[in-house]
Amino acid sequence: MTLPRFNAGTSLYKTSVHYHLMGASAEADAEIILPQLRPIGDGGDRGDGGIQVVGSTLSGSFGLDLRGTQSTSVTVRIEGCVRQQAGAGGGAAHFSQTFSSVLSPGPDKRVPFVIRDLQSGSWDVFASSNVTGPVGPCGASVPGILYLGVEGGRGPHCGV
Repeated sequence: MTLPRFNAGTSLYKTSVHYHLMGASAEADAEIILPQLRPIGDGGDRGDGGIQVVGSTLSGSFGLDLRGTQSTSVTVRIEGCVRQQAGAGGGAAHFSQTFSSVLSPGPDKRVPFVIRDLQSGSWDVFASSNVTGPVGPCGASVPGILYLGVEGGRGPHCGV
């Protein structure tokens, strides 16, 4: 048995157990194979790692044109800081994360990103890759979507 945001191991013993997950509960009394639930990760994860997300999400992609004849591993570093917080919600006031994709040659190739647990509001976001120059600052609304890049021969640009 695998529940969302948990890994499950098993052991055999007689017990009564209560499962609580996102407001739902179930009870079992019997000699059963019972999942031993533990959060994924070391507790420092946010979003996907079994720890509840307290902030907002920024997602999007970094675009570029790739020349050549072979696939290339592209690494993009996305960095940002909150310019003006909206509301009293939690989340980080700055971030720096790296995303990688192997891309085939051609125009308008994209490296997707998702950054979780951010303060809601207006942000300044910067990006660079191992094959292009920097882009930014780009104004972004969190939660929201942001597209940054250097594709299409337009030079550094950003938008929603």
